[in-house]
Amino acid sequence: MIHSSASAILRDACCFGPNYPLTTVVIGCLVTSTLLTLFILPAVYQWVEARREKNFLLDFFRNYSNILLNN
Repeated sequence: MIHSSASAILRDACCFGPNYPLTTVVIGCLVTSTLLTLFILPAVYQWVEARREKNFLLDFFRNYSNILLNN
């Protein structure tokens, strides 16, 4: 039911009437925001966290080795 009504809305939104460009924009924004929220944002978060963790570990080992060498 949902699939058939969504496909009908998309089909009609692309072809007919003055109000359908607004429908196309709304559906496009919903799809885009869903994709960003479910896929892109978690991927970016993991990438940033991995870089942050890598930099933290590098700084930790640099500082730890300096402490060992200076003592």
